[in-house]
Amino acid sequence: MPIAELVGVALRLERAYEHIDALKHESRMFMMELPQPYAITIDSELEGGEHIVRAKVFRRPPARLGILAIDAAHNLRAALDMVAWELALKGDDPPPRDDSHTAFPICTKPEYWESNGTKRKIERIPSEAVEVIRSFQPYNRSHTEPPRLRVVQSLDNWGKHKAIPEITSFYIGRLTILSGYELISFNTRAFEDGDEVGRVRRIGPRNDTNERFHAEALCHVGFSVDGPAYGWPIDFLENAYKTISDEIVPAFQRFFEIVPGN
Repeated sequence: MPIAELVGVALRLERAYEHIDALKHESRMFMMELPQPYAITIDSELEGGEHIVRAKVFRRPPARLGILAIDAAHNLRAALDMVAWELALKGDDPPPRDDSHTAFPICTKPEYWESNGTKRKIERIPSEAVEVIRSFQPYNRSHTEPPRLRVVQSLDNWGKHKAIPEITSFYIGRLTILSGYELISFNTRAFEDGDEVGRVRRIGPRNDTNERFHAEALCHVGFSVDGPAYGWPIDFLENAYKTISDEIVPAFQRFFEIVPGN
């Protein structure tokens, strides 16, 4: 049954997913276009017999993909802030209509949670709800969990203050060596033109002087190593959406009355 106070939150989440769905579709279309937008090359041999495997970028992902990512993150961030606002209205000292401080904090360190800025954001929210908010803070979650709220925060802040084209890059998920080399190391992250993505070593003698290095890289559109969250694939946005819609928002439903109806 619907909760009247959270209808706006649901609409924000719905809009966020529309942007995420468009982002996934358009990024797939871009990666399928020919000629291929990237390649994997190998440097000359280093001391110790190792070679550096580098990325070569021929065509960067279009800036429009960055706009879609920013719009999705903004709606996810807004959904959280709307939850905080509705919680504050349930408190003993509800905010006036022109209140500009109440918000859902996203803190990556304990000291950020204890800061005066965070305290202003949650001061009107009932203490029991504040504890639920605290439980979802990135610093308070398992270190093995992906930093989904941090990605949302980074993208939203970046989109308000910096250049959109700088967001999009490529994200390498898998590297397979097809020629006579073995993989020594591999960097799973976003990359730019010329970045090192791994190292390989020759297996056995080179019998053919014309032999070329061959590798296959499974790549997706991602975020630049210099941009939000320092290199994550777009899947993180969809995962962030699921975290907010399936875990965070439901955790606060008990603070609101359920409206009977269809």
